[in-house]
Amino acid sequence: MSDPEHELPTPKRDEPGRDLAPTTQPSANEPSGSQSPASPPGTGAVSLRASDLDRRTAATILHDALGRGQLTLDEFDERTAAVWAAKYVSDLEPLTNDLVPAVGTPQAAQRAAAERHPTANERVTGGGDSAGAFAIWGGFDRKGVWTIPSRFTAVAVMGGGDIDLRYANLGSHEVVITAVAIMGGIDIVVPDDVIVRVKGIGVMGAFEDGRKWGGQPAQPASDAPVIIVQGAAIMGGISVVRKPSGPVDELEG
Repeated sequence: MSDPEHELPTPKRDEPGRDLAPTTQPSANEPSGSQSPASPPGTGAVSLRASDLDRRTAATILHDALGRGQLTLDEFDERTAAVWAAKYVSDLEPLTNDLVPAVGTPQAAQRAAAERHPTANERVTGGGDSAGAFAIWGGFDRKGVWTIPSRFTAVAVMGGGDIDLRYANLGSHEVVITAVAIMGGIDIVVPDDVIVRVKGIGVMGAFEDGRKWGGQPAQPASDAPVIIVQGAAIMGGISVVRKPSGPVDELEG
């Protein structure tokens, strides 16, 4: 017989209702193992990505505001660059909030602004501002909203000049610009919705036709207004560059 005092204790089976290790019950605010984690705090609705139409519409509002004098040319260029760089619709709103009318929805105001954008033929208003620009040891510029007459002369002698027609009205359906640069330079920006013909020559200088944009030549409508650039660059330079006017899919700087 074995000695009861020296017998080893027999392991006891787990008694009902008795756990060997404590367990933690999930609280009501904690997700169970089968649920996905909750969204990070502070996240709101998903921002919508801006489409080409959204960007074009915003650019049209800016162009219309420039014509009304609400924006300076520098402000217009800065905001337009931001419009074409925008990724989300919310990025566009601050650029036009102070320009659209308060009546109606923003979408309705944007559509109204887009409908008001003048075509190239609608920008043929007749008349004109000054018939020429001259710079001798200095400079000149014609930019923003203005009217170029049917005949315009630009001369730069040991100086420089800028002529920007993107936002200009036209004095007639055909406008002729005569540009002469002598030991100077003249830069001419033409909108992409008009027909442009360049007939200039360079004498120890350059008369450059840079109207290609994105590797493709301009394709305006067959009945679009015509701008003829003629003249000479003598030991100087004259450049003709094409840039977009009004709402477009892309914008060059």
